[in-house]
Amino acid sequence: MYCEWQKEINENSNILLREFYLKGGNLFRAKEKTLKKNLALINARHKKVLGCKNHQIYFTGIAKLLHLVYNSSYLSM
Repeated sequence: MYCEWQKEINENSNILLREFYLKGGNLFRAKEKTLKKNLALINARHKKVLGCKNHQIYFTGIAKLLHLVYNSSYLSM
């Protein structure tokens, strides 16, 4: 069972999974290598909430920005 706010996340996850596996299919029958490959494909997708970037590009940019801010504030002390 899940909370109301989790419903949209759950439905979106199901939609993504159905692109690779049929509804009602048994994921236990899928090979681990195939599951990992499909998971990587899902995770590499660009996301609207991240400004149409994938998570790796987005968080790399944030890390660089934080590094610049930290270094510039450290130097100004």
